Amino acid sequence: MQSRMLFDSFWGGGAPERGWQLWEANVERLELVENILRALQHHSVDVMLLPGMPMPAQPLGYPAFQLGAISYTAVFNMLDFPAGSVPVTTENQSDQSALGSYPGYEKDLVYGWIKEGTNGATGMPLNVQLVGRPFGEEIVLRAMRDLQNVVGDGGLKFE
Repeated sequence: MQSRMLFDSFWGGGAPERGWQLWEANVERLELVENILRALQHHSVDVMLLPGMPMPAQPLGYPAFQLGAISYTAVFNMLDFPAGSVPVTTENQSDQSALGSYPGYEKDLVYGWIKEGTNGATGMPLNVQLVGRPFGEEIVLRAMRDLQNVVGDGGLKFE
């Protein structure tokens, strides 16, 4: 069921019901991969540094309600790009104070879940993801190690 929901979220709410529809969806996926690879080549980029999750780590049970939150990471998994996540800092008291002005259930159910799950998350990790070209896993792993060496055990401080 979860894979069906994930597929639906990326392919416009309806998984292909016929073989030819699946082939068409795969052609779209391959075209997207080619466009990304062309852009990486044009700009001489080996690894992209991108957001990981749009929120700090949530309490046990919350991620099941926030399938949309994986959109930053799931897209590269579906496109077969190697990716890895690195914690770079933690949720701080300033972040927690800002939650008061963050939209909640009045805007959207998912916003409410995120706000509720983030409340009290002081000290929880915040991450980024590193994404490389297909078959470039060793470059992604090296970049992850280098970033972790820069960040160190205490994480980056933004206060």
